[in-house]
Amino acid sequence: MTENSRRKFKLLIIEDDQVDQMATRRFIENQGLPYDYIFAGSIAEAQKALVEHEFDAVLADYTLGDGTIPEIFNLLVGTPFVVVTGSGDEEAAVEVMKSGAADYLIKDSSGDYLTIFPATIEKAIQRQQVEDELARYRDKLEDLVAERTAELQAANAKLHAEIRERKQA
Repeated sequence: MTENSRRKFKLLIIEDDQVDQMATRRFIENQGLPYDYIFAGSIAEAQKALVEHEFDAVLADYTLGDGTIPEIFNLLVGTPFVVVTGSGDEEAAVEVMKSGAADYLIKDSSGDYLTIFPATIEKAIQRQQVEDELARYRDKLEDLVAERTAELQAANAKLHAEIRERKQA
């Protein structure tokens, strides 16, 4: 069991189909998954939830009654998200993966995709954590480089001043 699997994740599930919502809710509860989750049944509800709350991850149906999930990609920056669709549309899969989706799942009539989504969500969260840590290290390294560059420039200026003084002497 990983460190992530021991903590509770805040999950936004964007799904407009009531049957799929019930199946997802039942699966999460039957499996005892460590999720505090909110359902959004439309793009508008998802936008509101994303503005009002922070989520560890988002599981989103591609097509909703009032639009498609790419319409809110700008609100998902920095939040790992997995897109689910009822059809195996390869163009949509390519679009969402290029836009930063951690993964793309296809709903099957037997609901087997539900057994895959917990591992997919955890993997997406882990990847985001690694990316965030790398960004922190990069920022720290850039700060150290800037600091050292300033020190070297100051030492160089001091050396040039000393050389000028010696030339004048």
